[in-house]
Amino acid sequence: MSTCPIEELARSIGDKWSLLIIRDLMKGCHRFGELQQSVGSISPRTLSARLSKLETLGLIERRVYNEIPSLLPVFSAMRHDAERWL
Repeated sequence: MSTCPIEELARSIGDKWSLLIIRDLMKGCHRFGELQQSVGSISPRTLSARLSKLETLGLIERRVYNEIPSLLPVFSAMRHDAERWL
């Protein structure tokens, strides 16, 4: 094990996928599927492993949401605008 902190960090996050995941998460929170799409040709298994590694290192925080994103707010806004203009 190295005594250089920079070398240790590079060894921990220096792989291609971890850097791309961190790049995308710097823009804000993303769901698993969104990350998989934005990162590219990463397999779900690899993405899951890299996310777990980054979480273990304390570089990212995982939040679990029980609900699935809904289009309800979008449709409500569309209905509101339609009622206002029609």
